[in-house]
Amino acid sequence: MTVVTPHGPAVHGPLIGTSRIGGRGDLYPEERALITNAYPKRVAEFRAGRVLARRLLAKLEAPQGPLLSGPDRAPLWPVGFCGSLSHCDDICVAAVARRSQVEAVGIDVEPYRPLEEPLWDVICRPEEIHNHQRIHSDYRGPGLGARFAFSAKEAVYKALNRYTERELEFHDVSIQVDGDFFRVVDETAGLDSGLVERLVCRWTLVEERWLVTTVILPVSKTPGRVAVRWSTADSSDLRPASRPAP
Repeated sequence: MTVVTPHGPAVHGPLIGTSRIGGRGDLYPEERALITNAYPKRVAEFRAGRVLARRLLAKLEAPQGPLLSGPDRAPLWPVGFCGSLSHCDDICVAAVARRSQVEAVGIDVEPYRPLEEPLWDVICRPEEIHNHQRIHSDYRGPGLGARFAFSAKEAVYKALNRYTERELEFHDVSIQVDGDFFRVVDETAGLDSGLVERLVCRWTLVEERWLVTTVILPVSKTPGRVAVRWSTADSSDLRPASRPAP
């Protein structure tokens, strides 16, 4: 499935895929060495992410090999490519792209259920709870709006962490929903305004169970419309919902 943002001629954006944690696939010895002392759950999550990312990279004709980790535990992508991974419950999601089209990408997956009330003020600025009450007629209370804000901000931080001098906090940005997309407003992060304006941010549901948010930073020379492609590279047959509905 291909989803296109609303402005300008389209360019190739990230390839996004999903898989079940615990599925088939193996790791390179160098990758297994990174999780030698990890708990079984972490091993399964790590394997699912690396295997899925490699399948997606192969579709982009990227060099195949181990995906090692940097000091922050984020994957080290092949030269000329960028990507992002996330997992929750028994699902893993990945987004990969060519750097000739996409400078950075962040992806997050969360369960499609309300966030616990004690966390609302930690995650959300006051206007975000109010804003998310109007996402859809399927609105289920501010707890789901808080969940949306959490996921969107996680994706934003993954995409932009290399551009900040400090680790971003939840209240450094606010999220404004715009149909199937969302906008990022820099409150106290001190990000370059031109960088924020280039962001393409989208959300969708997978099987009505998981909320997936994606933040794309196209290269500066590209137009403002980016084709977001959902791949069938995995064998789990997970698909976005036929209608978006946080």
